[in-house]
Amino acid sequence: MKYPLIALIAAVNAFSGIVAAAQIPPTPAPAPIKIQVDPHTTIGPVAKDFIGFGYETSAVAQEGFFSEKNKVMVQLYRTLCPGGLVRIGGIISDWTKFEANGTALLGTKENRTLINQRGLDDLGGFLRATGWKVMWGLNLGTGSKEEAVEQVLAVHKALGDRLQSFQIGNDWRSLPPRNSRTWATSRFITIAAPQKIPSQPLGSC
Repeated sequence: MKYPLIALIAAVNAFSGIVAAAQIPPTPAPAPIKIQVDPHTTIGPVAKDFIGFGYETSAVAQEGFFSEKNKVMVQLYRTLCPGGLVRIGGIISDWTKFEANGTALLGTKENRTLINQRGLDDLGGFLRATGWKVMWGLNLGTGSKEEAVEQVLAVHKALGDRLQSFQIGNDWRSLPPRNSRTWATSRFITIAAPQKIPSQPLGSC
């Protein structure tokens, strides 16, 4: 009786599957979608400075890269667009130190990058030659508020009207716990010598 019982159960299961399949409605054929574009209708214009590039802060430590003397890159930028936005920051910004008269060093996340006033001045010349602007990322991860203020003043002095905004930090999830708890944006603005900081918009990425 053992094997006939197993056969009976298998037959019932098979029949149940056939019934269930018969009750499932067939999938309808996909309806065609038509898209029409009216070349004479403008919904909204794209800003002339919409285009942009992003670089790690270490690019500024590379001598001659962002420079008006780099004629090839200046021409490439001018040909691409008469005015766009360059974001200087990335993860390296949270491991970058500024020393006005220091020797520039290109580093990685673990090895500190050092930028100096000469590099900032070269960046300013490049921006004025191309017509582009910069969003500058500050060190939220490993620097102090006082160092950030010093960098703000140096960047503002070098870039002038080519400075679009400041960005405080890159990605808070990668920051040391001490700084992620104590470096709120509002605290940076209110504690870090606000009377010294030029009026400048804050950006975000």
